[in-house]
Amino acid sequence: MNKVLFILRLPPPYGGGEIASEILFKGLKHHKNFYFLCFSRKGHSKSKQAKISFLSFFYGVSYLSKVFIRLFIFRPDIVYLGLPKSFFAFLRSAIIIYTCSIFKIKIFAELHGEAFLFENNNFKRSILKSTLERCYKIRVLGENIKGRISHYSKKPEFYVIPNGVDIPENIKPNVILENNPAVWQFLYFGAISASKGFFDFAELFNRLLDDKIENFSLNVIGEWVSEEEYKLFLDNYKNKKIADKINFLGLIKGDQKWNAISHNHFLVHLSRFDGQPMTILETMSIGIPAIVTPVGAIPEMIMNEINGFIVSSVDNAFLLLKDILTQKCIEYSDLQKNSIEIYNSRFRSELMVNNIYKAIC
Repeated sequence: MNKVLFILRLPPPYGGGEIASEILFKGLKHHKNFYFLCFSRKGHSKSKQAKISFLSFFYGVSYLSKVFIRLFIFRPDIVYLGLPKSFFAFLRSAIIIYTCSIFKIKIFAELHGEAFLFENNNFKRSILKSTLERCYKIRVLGENIKGRISHYSKKPEFYVIPNGVDIPENIKPNVILENNPAVWQFLYFGAISASKGFFDFAELFNRLLDDKIENFSLNVIGEWVSEEEYKLFLDNYKNKKIADKINFLGLIKGDQKWNAISHNHFLVHLSRFDGQPMTILETMSIGIPAIVTPVGAIPEMIMNEINGFIVSSVDNAFLLLKDILTQKCIEYSDLQKNSIEIYNSRFRSELMVNNIYKAIC
């Protein structure tokens, strides 16, 4: 049996990659040939990610030092680590991958996203290509992402292994919400930013209000990625009707989070750039269908009119929601039941952990 060193980033911050890594750690931590080096940054948030500062530089140096010490002590056959999407964080992983290749240590890498944020720069793209060619296996979240990333290098073996989530034992799937409620509850869940679709979310429902459709309530769970985007939202919407419709709940965790999401009818996720959002999996697991854009691995999670709806634009979403809110187009209970069935068959945490274990071994 190979000795494997897992280099994982755990929450905080509470991104999808960190949450998935925490699930993987809990699932494999008792294996005798697996060693875990876990990093988390208390006090760190989504608004501080990918920003260059003295503290982030110091963190990077400390990170690499700890990794090299563990490599020397543990002497693994395989190193399992993530490939960050931002360039300077990616460089840390690249240094580890280059070092391991010198000492004939195999690299099993994973990408917790749709793509890398620096692919348009020729120099940075050459570093990306060279780094990927030194990996022997790479895990991605969907076939669409595999097709996009694999053209950089044919050397690694690519594995499509979806994320998975756990449902707390005291949280039960909710399949009793009525087909045509008096007030529909819509949820935005995750990092609050333009790239994740929050401004499209706000604009969509503001248009519905302008059209005299008001039988909905909006709940937002998450944290702003930057002060600038928060100020932009206030500048654009503080004097519009939508401002009074949004209930900002902030970043909440544990049972409080699950209880908050369980009272919603739909997740609305109009992201422009994404991998396989854990928020979609978490809501799906308790029977909440999603309205989504077809980016990353999302079309492999949501089947149109089966466990949610896929929309290509805010205009399409507007027409869909206009029909839903005027009680014209859906059997909501079927969407709920299908969501739970698809979660159980494909996106449970033990499936993710077992598939990663098989790919490593």
